[in-house]
Amino acid sequence: MNAQNANPNGNGEPIPLTWSEVPPINTAPPRPKAPMLMPSVYIDSYTIYVDDRLADYTLELYQGGEVVYQHHILNGESSIDLPSTLSGEYVIRFVNDEGNAYVGVITL
Repeated sequence: MNAQNANPNGNGEPIPLTWSEVPPINTAPPRPKAPMLMPSVYIDSYTIYVDDRLADYTLELYQGGEVVYQHHILNGESSIDLPSTLSGEYVIRFVNDEGNAYVGVITL
């Protein structure tokens, strides 16, 4: 899915992401890594739009250093509706079991 398809209604703002590596959950030997293409992620009110590169990642929202929301992204899922009870600034992180994480900041 390309960047334009990540947000099918054309609304919302892109969420700038950076890549980081976290300790892997499994103990398999590390694989060689190719340069990563950043996924397209947009926010429109309480809806996060993601492209298909984030399938099987977990979306995490952090506030004050604590996880306040988690959602596992399924294959084919292109939008996630966040609870409307959330408000303020959050670190948003998309992480997988291989130790890859994309990190940004959102305000709700």
